[in-house]
Amino acid sequence: MKKSRKIITACAVFAAALTAGVCTACSTTAFDSLNSYFTDLGNIVDPDSGSSENGSVVKTPLDTPTEFTVGADGTYSFTGVENASSYIIRMYGEANGENGQDVYSGVVPVGSSNKYTGKLSDIIDHTYGAYSVELVAYAKKASAYSDSAAVKAGSFVAKGDLSAPQIEYKWDGNGTMKFQLRNATDYALQVVPNVTLTVTGSDGSVVSVKFDSVDVTTEYVYAETSLKSGVAYTVTSIATTDSEYVNSANVDGDRVDISELSNEEIRSDDYTERRGPGGASLSLKGVSVTADGGTVTVSMMGQDNKLTATATETADGSTYSFALSGKGGMGEAIIGNLELLSDGTLGGKVNGFGPFSNVNFKGTWEETDGVITVSLGK
Repeated sequence: MKKSRKIITACAVFAAALTAGVCTACSTTAFDSLNSYFTDLGNIVDPDSGSSENGSVVKTPLDTPTEFTVGADGTYSFTGVENASSYIIRMYGEANGENGQDVYSGVVPVGSSNKYTGKLSDIIDHTYGAYSVELVAYAKKASAYSDSAAVKAGSFVAKGDLSAPQIEYKWDGNGTMKFQLRNATDYALQVVPNVTLTVTGSDGSVVSVKFDSVDVTTEYVYAETSLKSGVAYTVTSIATTDSEYVNSANVDGDRVDISELSNEEIRSDDYTERRGPGGASLSLKGVSVTADGGTVTVSMMGQDNKLTATATETADGSTYSFALSGKGGMGEAIIGNLELLSDGTLGGKVNGFGPFSNVNFKGTWEETDGVITVSLGK
């Protein structure tokens, strides 16, 4: 889910492009069940492929991939192994170690060549920071093999620029000016900064306005202050951080000139209010599917609504693909898609309608004895 500035907006197409020796793939964020990737389901295998002990099949681990390196610019390369179904690259935040929650993963599909190279940023949406990186070869479920041991490539430091704040505004004509940080989602793959505005009036007044919480998952980030009618204002903005992983700790943003305020409401061209009455939003409540289909439950202003999940042709990078359809409270058509990705995470979205915005799937899934269990994440 290479975010086009987001979002923290998600796996763009769920397709992986593959050329000889060079892979790009869907990116995913791993949650608590990273170690459940391709869980051994006890599928029936060739009885000659392994011995049996206490009724369970003993499988042979895949060979460990070799020559795994990650360069300073995030370029990875490795030599693959026979019988692998895919490869998973994981990035662990060094502050948390391998048991921490700061974990990302991406899938590299098997190619015709056994030599692989690519950029971490092409398969994994990760923030700036220091990471340890490892690679695992995954085995087919119904085979005589189990996953390989992990091979580490050492540390990788992701560093880059901090985006300049983009500021919009709305004056209510009655003393309150509301500012919007229009590009908060830019920071989803960077670091979360502090954003402060300096509002200077033609009467000599100076007001400092801070966005107390920069939520990088949404464009609806606001701060407000009291201003005066009959005064013109100039607004400057700055993003600051103490992170060592940005090229500049202070980045100046928009300068906004606001003409003399009156008792009439005004707003900048790109100012947007949060959609949904009372700030209500569309949210995911649950997923109940089998390989043939099922339901997805969404909440709309506190009212649960079940969408039908219909199995479709499996997309590249997915184990199961579903088309979603249903009706809103006023008969609005609701559509979307759900992808149970081959690395054990979710992809897809429910499309926004009426006052509601799109909602993206996040979480993990696993299948045991034909039963699919989904855990939605935040």
